[in-house]
Amino acid sequence: MDPGFEATIKQEIPELPECPSDFDLNVLVEIDSIDLKPPAPHIQQQQQQSPLEIGSKNSAFQPYKPLTILTNLQRGNVKTLGRDAAPSQPLTFQEKAAKGSLLDTDINDKNVNSLDSDGLTALMWASFHGKVCIAEMLVNKGVDVNMTGPDGQTSLMFSAAKGHVDVSNYLLSSGAELEAEDEFGNTALMHAAHYNQPACVSELLIHGASMTKPNFIGDTAFDIAFKKGHRATQHAMEMHLKKILEANME
Repeated sequence: MDPGFEATIKQEIPELPECPSDFDLNVLVEIDSIDLKPPAPHIQQQQQQSPLEIGSKNSAFQPYKPLTILTNLQRGNVKTLGRDAAPSQPLTFQEKAAKGSLLDTDINDKNVNSLDSDGLTALMWASFHGKVCIAEMLVNKGVDVNMTGPDGQTSLMFSAAKGHVDVSNYLLSSGAELEAEDEFGNTALMHAAHYNQPACVSELLIHGASMTKPNFIGDTAFDIAFKKGHRATQHAMEMHLKKILEANME
């Protein structure tokens, strides 16, 4: 091995905790459910009793705020109404993207980059919910893959946080910025590490994502995974480093 390369690696990469030899990277990891819709102003007082959500300025996960997209769509609970409420409204353009029901004929120059009431685009919704076909349609219609949400999140960050490797790879091939930062300096790799998505972590590293880049409080992606106790994600990073070292020794 080139002594200069070895010295650089040792200088840039913090010492990694040992991972048990019998650890299985393919082990299924349970991830806390993420409830996204920010509460309406008139029910903000109830916020402390309900799960902290995207856009919440008092999130317990500062500066790693939970993502800000409606997960109710995944449960079929779209716009729950009371007994005296009017019939359900049709899905919005962005909700159709999340549901995978958006048609090519629905997309035009005026709505392709449009924002919903939470400041999110159809591509962000599709990315969060793993709808790669919808992402492809939006890209073909000229969507801006690097538009940001209210907290600076990109579509790539949303797909990485939810572990949608196919969507993340497609976004990267379509010009998504690998090292884009949200308002706290967190990259897509950091979002994937925070939500324990080892497959996405591995793919982002293969594409060249930096493990040593710190966010605004000085945490790297590995620091985040280590502090959260996400052993699968730590192991994915360790294996990536191992491959780099082995390739340089050949």
